[in-house]
Amino acid sequence: MSEDWDVYFTAVEGRPCSVYIDLGIRPEAPHAERPRLHSVDVDLLDATSEGLADSELPVLTEIMDQLQASLEKDVGVDFVAAVTMDGCRQYQFYAANGSDDAVKSCVDAALEKFGNYRYELRSKDDAEWKHYVDFLFPNDEEIQTIFNQHLVEALEDSGISLDEPHEIEHQAIFRNQKNAESFITAVGAIGFRLVDEFYDDGTEDGDDLDESPEDFSDDGDDDGPRWFDHLPEPDPELAFGVRIGRVDDLDLDSIDEVTLTLITLAKESGGEYDGWEIEAEIPD
Repeated sequence: MSEDWDVYFTAVEGRPCSVYIDLGIRPEAPHAERPRLHSVDVDLLDATSEGLADSELPVLTEIMDQLQASLEKDVGVDFVAAVTMDGCRQYQFYAANGSDDAVKSCVDAALEKFGNYRYELRSKDDAEWKHYVDFLFPNDEEIQTIFNQHLVEALEDSGISLDEPHEIEHQAIFRNQKNAESFITAVGAIGFRLVDEFYDDGTEDGDDLDESPEDFSDDGDDDGPRWFDHLPEPDPELAFGVRIGRVDDLDLDSIDEVTLTLITLAKESGGEYDGWEIEAEIPD
């Protein structure tokens, strides 16, 4: 288990779902010595109307800590996620073959002090960790919402007001000029202005905006979670860049809505969305 855990929200067959996941273990997956997937499904006592957890989060965190400590000590497992949906919290981890009895004993002992919670232990073979890689690990849109959350929190911590609109600039990259122009037309129809076009063949590092007075961007700085460093690099053939701007609200819901729209439009034009940034004066 790594230290790089994060949470994102998604929908499974139209039903709300939160995923608290170890993202940092992704470069190492799968662990060949732990091909058995287990899930401890704990029924919530006070789920929200959407089937998620709220008031119970402290005790659910305690349950996870108890399970993790017991299983890692007595069995040896890789905890990968805690998934919440449909009024159930699923603690998911991988273990070695032949450890089912030991896992069950640890789970029963760890949850004994939480006797008011009903739970079920499910297990299956998953040597390639497909559940973690293909289902749990966030897609492009979900990764962007995680970036957004980190950046909005950094802005707020720096004293930047989230209660007023800001000029926000976004970047996208394309394989050719025609695709870039298609994107410019599409975003122009929803109020974005063209800030800049550039060509980056990877031989120079001259694309960043002026970082004075202060540049906040989601391009993965040194202070970000280490799992950011393991994301795939953009396709080097996407060398035609477009920078666009629009005044928008900075709250997380607004940023998510804008960036997910731009991801879709960039893909429809044969390119990739490449993040957002603002320039802002740091309050004294």
